[in-house]
Amino acid sequence: MMGTHQNRFGSGRKFNSRRLNYRTTVATEIFIRQSSSQLFRATLSDISVSGFKLHSFSSLDPEKLIFVTLQGLQTLGAHIRWGEYQDYGCEFVNSLHPAVLEHLISKLREFGN
Repeated sequence: MMGTHQNRFGSGRKFNSRRLNYRTTVATEIFIRQSSSQLFRATLSDISVSGFKLHSFSSLDPEKLIFVTLQGLQTLGAHIRWGEYQDYGCEFVNSLHPAVLEHLISKLREFGN
């Protein structure tokens, strides 16, 4: 079942009842790498305390951990849970604290991303 939820930042976000956490839509550039690759850019399209969705022009190996650098945070590890063409759904190794996520989203909104 799909629905729309009004978030505290004033924009609606879609959620799927199968998800554990609501995702907030964002559009910002991030840096990612896998153990055998160099750092490269990708686009973060949504984020929650448990994971995120990214778009990458580089192919990612779903069997390898990825490391993502988000604005204002240390590098975080994540597992790729699904991939479709150039989009990937990822789950953080360690979930973000809700206050950390809220701060990150407010910073992204502040800088117009």
